[in-house]
Amino acid sequence: VTASHNPPEYNGFKLCKGGVSYSYETGIKNIEEVFNTKSFKIASWDKIGSIKNQNIISDYFEHLKKIIKIEKRLKVIIDAGNGTCGFAGKIFEEMGCKVKVLFGEPDGRFPNHIPDPLKSETLKVLCEEVVKEKADVGIAFDGDGDRVGFVDESGRIVEGDLVFMLFIEEVLKRYPNSKIIFNVLGSKALLEVINMLKGKPLMTRVGHSYIHETLLRENAPLAGEISGHYYFGRDYYGFDDGIFAALKLVEILSKSDKKFSELLERFPKYYTSPEIRVACADDKKFSVVDFLKAKFEREGLRTITIDGVRVEFEDGWGLVRASNTEPALVLRFEAVNRDRLNDIKQKIMDEVKKAIEKFS
Repeated sequence: VTASHNPPEYNGFKLCKGGVSYSYETGIKNIEEVFNTKSFKIASWDKIGSIKNQNIISDYFEHLKKIIKIEKRLKVIIDAGNGTCGFAGKIFEEMGCKVKVLFGEPDGRFPNHIPDPLKSETLKVLCEEVVKEKADVGIAFDGDGDRVGFVDESGRIVEGDLVFMLFIEEVLKRYPNSKIIFNVLGSKALLEVINMLKGKPLMTRVGHSYIHETLLRENAPLAGEISGHYYFGRDYYGFDDGIFAALKLVEILSKSDKKFSELLERFPKYYTSPEIRVACADDKKFSVVDFLKAKFEREGLRTITIDGVRVEFEDGWGLVRASNTEPALVLRFEAVNRDRLNDIKQKIMDEVKKAIEKFS
């Protein structure tokens, strides 16, 4: 039962089963229909079954110790954000790290900050603590522990794609020529790194269930998202376990003489925009995206259309897709430098504005 990093008044649930991926189309839609049609029996108050409590943390820790081998003592700062991962400090300590945990007490009111490692404002205290404590790495979990963000030894937030490249490099050494899964928000740098390391890049649409489904179908060893979801398909169970991903990152650091920031210097550098949301009515947003697809293709531009339309240029790209959760279009841009980023952004945003006006 989770609403992850959403504000305290939200709640929800996430379905997990080994070897199965639940998307809206493959299960959640059926649950919605049952709820909307009220085609279920209401249990009597005295026949509602039972709940079994089982502490699995010790078994979980022992399993992680069999997979992860941290080779030297590193100093780690963990920001649990008053979510579910306050206990994670113990496994890092048991594996030889020196650990300081921030906001480790679970509290669904999130009194210190919303536990969202994608937002820089929520990582401010972690960045400061890493510098103050001269730590090797800072780790931030989201509310339910399926996402994780990182801060390097200088207190700089490390983008999710850069962390993913470290994982790609490590995984392809052990599973050469394998498929690596990422979604349409992924950087051009991912493609370059995967191809350079003789892997096989495979792009999917945005959404946890879609990337997990592709990982299972393709028997891929690794998938990742810029939001901090990392899925290890062969070393683990294919689930996006933030604690496992954090341990994996610390394992990589422990096997190198270089600092975290130094390990990232060899990867290609692109400039990206934040995610931009443009209001667009639910009954218009897909028409707008289809119109833009057709227009860009008529202009001879190279496009990827598995989720909205991603326009590919030699030195960057721009994406327009319909939001899955609100009446909006979601835009994102990337380029080799800031000037070119602004050029691509302006060109595509002008076309988006015209298309919205056409359908309004």
